[in-house]
Amino acid sequence: MLPPIFFEQSLKTTFITKLEYDGLKSHEILYYQEFTSDFGKYIALFDKNGFVYWLSFGSDLNDELPIIKTFWQHNSIQPKSTSSSMSFTGLVLKGTPFQQLVWKELLKTSKGESLTYKKIAEAIHFPNASQAVGNAVGSNSIAVLVPCHRAMARNRKITKFRWGKELKVKLLTYERENTHLKPNQQQLLF
Repeated sequence: MLPPIFFEQSLKTTFITKLEYDGLKSHEILYYQEFTSDFGKYIALFDKNGFVYWLSFGSDLNDELPIIKTFWQHNSIQPKSTSSSMSFTGLVLKGTPFQQLVWKELLKTSKGESLTYKKIAEAIHFPNASQAVGNAVGSNSIAVLVPCHRAMARNRKITKFRWGKELKVKLLTYERENTHLKPNQQQLLF
């Protein structure tokens, strides 16, 4: 079972652009660790204060680590001892200003709620940018905590998901079954 924090919306979130990141004089040491949950194996990257920088599902650590190291290239990245416990306290998201707008909108959604790329585009005042919104959703580096699994096509059909369609269905089903929304309030096509 994932810790409840995975479905909480109260995490402090810091947004940073690549230019801002490149301009920082010092960088945190980041730690990675593999975890297991009811939703499968996942890899988390976090700092000593519990801020999450990366979270991905179903990836092999040997495949994912080079991607993480490239994305957070200025940080020293080290394995975290599995004997020490960690609770996640916040998020650090690196992306373009447009991606940040999309991710902020995703963070506003409630557990059990879903929304279309079009609705996100309209909410951020780019009504004709549904495809760009889809790209921004897909470039999210923090699975579940930034709930990209809640975004879907205009026809509400479950389509692509970076970590697999099966995981997206599991996450949405879990949220729908563990929230105040009734199943008939969520029109999902699998």
